Amino acid sequence: MRKLLSSFPKWLVFAVAGMLGAGIFNGITELLFDGGSPERSLLAVASSIGVRFGFFGAGITLALFIVQRVLLGAEDFLHDSLKPIITGFALGFFAGAAAQYFYYFSRSLGINAGEIPRILAWALAGGGLGVGISLAIPNLKLGRSFIYGAIGGALGALGFIAVCLIADDVVGRLVGTSIIGLFVGLSVAVAEATAKEGHLRVVWGPGEFTRVNLGMKPIIVGSSREATVRLSASAGYPPVVATFSLQNGQATMINHMSKTTHVLKNGNKLTLGQVVIEVQLFS
Repeated sequence: MRKLLSSFPKWLVFAVAGMLGAGIFNGITELLFDGGSPERSLLAVASSIGVRFGFFGAGITLALFIVQRVLLGAEDFLHDSLKPIITGFALGFFAGAAAQYFYYFSRSLGINAGEIPRILAWALAGGGLGVGISLAIPNLKLGRSFIYGAIGGALGALGFIAVCLIADDVVGRLVGTSIIGLFVGLSVAVAEATAKEGHLRVVWGPGEFTRVNLGMKPIIVGSSREATVRLSASAGYPPVVATFSLQNGQATMINHMSKTTHVLKNGNKLTLGQVVIEVQLFS
């Protein structure tokens, strides 16, 4: 699976994963929940919208988490999937509910703004989902994730509005949320690609590589379940081989096998059998 995913550009892989995660999980909500009574209270409506956003927020976060873990060598990622599911659902719920309140109160002001309140509300929800993704991907900047997520949310709203002109609300929601998932997924790859600090380029073999951003959160290389870059325990690798981090603009590596610490420069490499980890710094 890793070799297959590595054969495509990462932005495309993440965009498709986000779209499918959002679309599939939102399809589940369409089967489980009906539209409800139009006389429901604002709290009930906001909670319902929150649950919907929670479901496809969990789908987006889970899909991107799994793809990221596969690209970084993990094979038993299902054991670690509970946290991204909970994170995605919680932030999706609160973002969706808050967006509904925003939509309601903007309309209650009596300003005839057309569909602008809906677009802004979905942008808010998409930004919240972007933040959720940043909590699942190492060293992904919160601000950048929110901005790209908000753009995805706004585009999702435009997709919803356009589709509803020729189809019902169910189809509109499926298309709209899938568009949000696509752009939130795309934002992950774009945020990584535009990082100004640096990253590790992990080469698994010919034409098979991925990258992970350097930052304050240490990047762990080893065979343990907690490792960011997962190596095979059957090949004799210890639970922790090395950790990489970036503190105050200085990249360092702790080699846990030799018990040494190294200050890194651009182009430094750590070779572990067929796996090569290359340091790429931009500042």
